[in-house]
Amino acid sequence: MQNLFLNKSSVLGTINKEGKPWSSEAPFVIFNNKAYIYISPVADHYQNLVDNPNLTFMLVEDEATSNHIFVRQKVAFPATAKELEQISTPIWHAFEQKHQCDMLNIIKNLGFKMFEITLTTGRYVDENAVAFDVELVNDEWNIQCVIAKNIKTTE
Repeated sequence: MQNLFLNKSSVLGTINKEGKPWSSEAPFVIFNNKAYIYISPVADHYQNLVDNPNLTFMLVEDEATSNHIFVRQKVAFPATAKELEQISTPIWHAFEQKHQCDMLNIIKNLGFKMFEITLTTGRYVDENAVAFDVELVNDEWNIQCVIAKNIKTTE
């Protein structure tokens, strides 16, 4: 699961004012077991998070490196986002280190906004399609295999 946190972008599932789901992506970093996204205030997901801070934060294995398109590693967290008034220097340095692009300095002057996303519990699916419940406890991930119950099979 840890390798997914090396991804440069995340998938966001947000809800708009009408209560309809919206999917998008955003560059992210992990710092002190929280995710941070840096997004434009004109993006739909920005307004969705301002109106409703509940979201799903998801990381998915890259198709190009996956052994099979139907069995990619992924982890998803139901979460809450909070817009930060100021970006701390360590978080900004984490973005610079991970994303290493001149564009960061350009968008910094375009009014992009930083959100902090608290990750606590979620669901991880490994490269063998085995599902695990994950929970962050005392800065460590507890991972427990999900046992399928009441699954009907066709004969």
